[in-house]
Amino acid sequence: MSRLNTTISEIAFVLDNLILLRQILSTGNCNDCKNKNCGYCPEPGRIVRYNCPFYISKESEEEYAESNN
Repeated sequence: MSRLNTTISEIAFVLDNLILLRQILSTGNCNDCKNKNCGYCPEPGRIVRYNCPFYISKESEEEYAESNN
């Protein structure tokens, strides 16, 4: 029974990590950011930033354009 409990807890740990990874990936990164004036934007091949405070999604960009018209 102890082995079954260990296996179940390991599966739960993996699932928790997958949920966290999915949340991180859904926040967007430098590759799909619409902020063209960002000073941080890395060169191609460099590490991108997740959950960046300067990130602008496509939807946010459209809302901003509509509010200025």
